[in-house]
Amino acid sequence: MTSVPIEQSETSSRSARFAEEARILRSEGRWIEALAPSRRAAEFAPEDASAALLLGVLLSKLGRLQESETELRRALTLAPGSPQVRFALAQNLLAQGCYAEGWRLYDARESIPEFSIGLPRNLPFPRWRGEPLKNKRLAIFPEQGMGDQIQLARFLPRVIAQAGAVTLLTKRPLERLLRHNFPQAEILLAEGEVEFDDPDYWATLCDLPAIFGVELDSIPNQPYLRAPKAWPKPSEGYTIGLKLTGNPRHVNDKMRSLPEACAAELRAALPGTIVSLEPEESGASDMVDTAAIMEQLDLIVSVDTSVGHLAGALGKPCLLLVPGFAPDWRWMQARTDSPWYPRHRIYRGEVDGNWQRAVDRLITDAKAAASAKSSSAPRTGSPDPVAQLLFRAEALRRETRYSEALEAARRAVKLVPDNAGPNSVLGTLLADVGRLKESEKFERRAVELAPDYPAFRHDLALNLLAQGRYREAWPLYAARADVQSLNGGFPRQVPSQRWRGEPLEGKHIVVLPEQGFGDQIQFVRFLPELQKRGGRITLFAKSPLISLFEANLPYVEVRSASGTVQLGRPDYWTTLVDMAGPLDVTLDSLSCPPYLQTDRRGPELPKGFNVGLCTSGNPRHSNDVRRSLAPETAARLRASLPGHVIGLDPAESGARDFAESAALVQRLDLVVSVDTSIAHLAGALGKPVLLLVPGVATDWRWMRERDDSPWYPSHRLYRGALDGSWSAAIDRLSADAHDLASGKR
Repeated sequence: MTSVPIEQSETSSRSARFAEEARILRSEGRWIEALAPSRRAAEFAPEDASAALLLGVLLSKLGRLQESETELRRALTLAPGSPQVRFALAQNLLAQGCYAEGWRLYDARESIPEFSIGLPRNLPFPRWRGEPLKNKRLAIFPEQGMGDQIQLARFLPRVIAQAGAVTLLTKRPLERLLRHNFPQAEILLAEGEVEFDDPDYWATLCDLPAIFGVELDSIPNQPYLRAPKAWPKPSEGYTIGLKLTGNPRHVNDKMRSLPEACAAELRAALPGTIVSLEPEESGASDMVDTAAIMEQLDLIVSVDTSVGHLAGALGKPCLLLVPGFAPDWRWMQARTDSPWYPRHRIYRGEVDGNWQRAVDRLITDAKAAASAKSSSAPRTGSPDPVAQLLFRAEALRRETRYSEALEAARRAVKLVPDNAGPNSVLGTLLADVGRLKESEKFERRAVELAPDYPAFRHDLALNLLAQGRYREAWPLYAARADVQSLNGGFPRQVPSQRWRGEPLEGKHIVVLPEQGFGDQIQFVRFLPELQKRGGRITLFAKSPLISLFEANLPYVEVRSASGTVQLGRPDYWTTLVDMAGPLDVTLDSLSCPPYLQTDRRGPELPKGFNVGLCTSGNPRHSNDVRRSLAPETAARLRASLPGHVIGLDPAESGARDFAESAALVQRLDLVVSVDTSIAHLAGALGKPVLLLVPGVATDWRWMRERDDSPWYPSHRLYRGALDGSWSAAIDRLSADAHDLASGKR
């Protein structure tokens, strides 16, 4: 009987418990929560390859590839013969572009049933490993899905040129397409028992990149497929092919196919004529028909499925939606382009499955492409230089490479100076970097050229608001209601009249919420103006704001805006944000804080100087990647502050709504925050706030260059750098916080 030290037994048991907890969380789709128990499982069992594999795979799926590689290499050291470990490391390395080692390890898939679909078994012929093929016959088998086969068919011309004869087996949807494009090969259906001449060697399509030693810079990426027949043009205008679902049997289909509501939003917002590429809607019987349809279109929008690969193989421009969790290795990480398909642009969803930001960016780019497409330009197979420049400008913008992005946009404007799209893109880029006057010129030109396009009016409105020219801006700002990606929460089909400034004496007006919590806190200051006009006011609010608003607005009936609401029969309706225009709000007429207070007693705080800290906002906000601090930057800021630092994120403070957050903020000496609702709450309470705002694409209400705020006199602003760095801003903020703590200010 073998004896085991009790410490080792307890340690192994703890590791197993943490590993089971991680598996349960992963099965529920709670990927980020699963990370902590996965780490603990690996810590308690440092010699257990399965624990290292569990952690390494999760890190890889979360996009943390270098951390994952460390764990997977540790697992490989512990279990060098494990095909699961070798294959996981292969996918990690391929996603990083480390192809030489990745291809060598990729062979491990053949020992894992779920990853060796279509791989032939027990063939009495040698597998091809790169031997000379002159006068030899090679049989190539399909493997994995249709998208993989389309992607790797690019290597067939090279094989055909080397071999004496090539037999290619394929699935029915690809048979006609491959037969047309590779007439020198024998194309056979891989169904049932297939007879063909005995080959000298065999391989699969997935073997070819490793055999040819393909690296990132040696991928043959020119178009290599074409349709054998023409398909009727669906429209004379701009046309977009749409594919938003993949094979439901795919292991990651839940993450890669768009949810119905998101798909409907995208479909409704895209410009031009939309052509469904779902076979049951397009009438296509196989991939030949689908290719023929696609060749008549201007743009393809697709999730990660075979249609996305087909678009690339045909050389069609494609906007590709890739899941944030467990993206396929071929789309790599963080890149907006693809080394496999030069005309692809990649839009990545969030790890939690949220697609909103990716869809919003895609819609913007699709509209820019449609606008840039000259209606008089002949339809050709060559790339549209203006569209290419605009795509490049947008990609560089996301990488904060603004000087290069501006250069690309200026070149596009120079090519088509009377086209609204390039003028709008250039104007937006200039506004991002704070060059508002120069930006205004191009944004006005875009509005002049396309006066009925609401997104251009909205962009000009934001510019004017950032300049403090509110009277000019409010009428243009109303265009947000007609921009699909910007009108979240804007009321629809309200059965009463929208208020435009009419007399309110004896009238009932309903005020509805719009935009985020911070916006609602900012604009609720104008309700007293409605009261002065004699109106009876009903305010609908989201649950976290109800208690706070009820305590501060005794003359207003505050009702819940959750679920289905009954408005009654009001004379007028408006939104909190929409009031500003009819009330003729200007910089000089802003009602200043404090305009909110709370009679709740906040928690007892330590004696001394107490600083409330909020370093992140709503991750679904379109600009959150710029305004929230990275964990290491947040930690540096926290460590630099004086006194006692109290977290204001509800997860840390325990606050259940804004009334409870207000009670805590009320007891603080200072609030330090990024641009989020807590900053608005503290400002509305009259608390001193040191506010970090991004240096790029700063929200209009914080204007540019000023270190104070006309909306909140107690705020002091610290602006990040154009390259996204917060270092200098944090240094200045920390010094001022210490001065305040020492009573110097």
